[in-house]
Amino acid sequence: MDNPPISFSYGGTDTTFTADEIGILGNTLFRNFVVYCDYANERVILEKGENFNKKFPEDHSGLQIFRGEGGGYEILFVSEGTPAEKAGFQAGDALKSINGVDLEYFRDLTAVRDMMKEDPGTKYAIIVSRNGEEKKLKLKLADLF
Repeated sequence: MDNPPISFSYGGTDTTFTADEIGILGNTLFRNFVVYCDYANERVILEKGENFNKKFPEDHSGLQIFRGEGGGYEILFVSEGTPAEKAGFQAGDALKSINGVDLEYFRDLTAVRDMMKEDPGTKYAIIVSRNGEEKKLKLKLADLF
């Protein structure tokens, strides 16, 4: 497989990398295979699936976004050296609008995350709330790997 995606946990958060390092294997990797669990022999068998090595949409922002306690969308983690870090995002920022559209009008968290998988070069004007103040940030998506 080309550049198999694996995840690493940093302080309770997961970030995705492609590297030859030990990490957490998940659905990003396993969607390429048919997975058989052989419990009797304590092994996992992988066979190439119909989606083997298929290119799947990838994040181009470096943001991990989640639904906060109040139901809003918040930044959980900002990966170092990514467009999100360069734009000034910080963990704990509450998303308020993207390109002038209030976040309450987005279908769900997946819709917001899917925006971060658009083509490199896509630009967003994003308003976040940080410590009670609104911040206007400009995010330009880019290839992360």
